[in-house]
Amino acid sequence: MDFRVPKELRSTAPLRQLHVGIDLPAWFCHSIKEIDKDLHFIWSDFECIYDDLMNQYTGSLEDPRFCIGPVQGSTYEVWGWPLKLNKDEYKPNKCWHLWRIARPHGWCHVIEISSKEPEYLQFLVERLYKQATYKAKYGVHAWNKLQQDEENERKEKEEAQNQQKFKDLQNENKKFVKLAMENLASGVTAATNPTREIIYGYSNQTNKSKIIRPITDKEGGLVS
Repeated sequence: MDFRVPKELRSTAPLRQLHVGIDLPAWFCHSIKEIDKDLHFIWSDFECIYDDLMNQYTGSLEDPRFCIGPVQGSTYEVWGWPLKLNKDEYKPNKCWHLWRIARPHGWCHVIEISSKEPEYLQFLVERLYKQATYKAKYGVHAWNKLQQDEENERKEKEEAQNQQKFKDLQNENKKFVKLAMENLASGVTAATNPTREIIYGYSNQTNKSKIIRPITDKEGGLVS
């Protein structure tokens, strides 16, 4: 299987060649190519911002755009506009990215391969396979709707978890609030200054000592 990016589909700047089994696991690389032969592994020295569709065209002065090409300070071709940490230093990325060629217009960024952990790579393969098969069967609009539905479901689940956590905290703190209200109604407003007794000593000591100290926020009071 050929993992080289066709020269006619990029600029003339050097492009780092993927070494299958060294840079990324062979099973992962072959799985990606089996999903879509137009998916390519592109190395990025720096963190970049990029357009939805990228090629070598920089646009007009009135309507500039990000492009693919060389940049000072990079060993390899840069896809997008590299971000800087300061005046003389770019923000490093040092990751492989998946880009898809959209002939004849240019390239579309798919995802940054931010980890080599098998679980993460397997998740990427399964997600991209699901995307490819779903689009082929139902179309792009249906896939976009599915993504939106999944995002809405995730937000609803997160909101439900937050509401349950708040309810649990309210129940846990109910007895403290009730006691405080009863004390307030009775005119008891002085600080109670609760304490804790601690026994300490060395191993096998017969008459161990003890100290009494105020309890910390984590040892008493309202739960947060």
